[in-house]
Amino acid sequence: IVHVARLDFSEALALARHAEKIGADAISAIPPIFYTYDEEEICSYYKMLAESVSIPLVIYNNPNAKVTFNESLFDLEKDDGMTNIIGYNREEQGAVEND
Repeated sequence: IVHVARLDFSEALALARHAEKIGADAISAIPPIFYTYDEEEICSYYKMLAESVSIPLVIYNNPNAKVTFNESLFDLEKDDGMTNIIGYNREEQGAVEND
């Protein structure tokens, strides 16, 4: 699984397409974390990412980051026809400590 998240969405798309081209089994991405986004914007982000490749996508959520979302987002994506979204990875809140 190749992680393709970047602050610039066009770079994330390019990485996703590159991962597919070199034979990656799947991609994974956190949402952009520099600014705060609502769940509709995050849903759109994953939809565009999933539509850019034919390999599976794993949604990655890190509640320690600025952008977090509910697991129901994964269900919304599946209901919206994003059949290549195959999983949801969630870290636990507070699992990472900063010194």
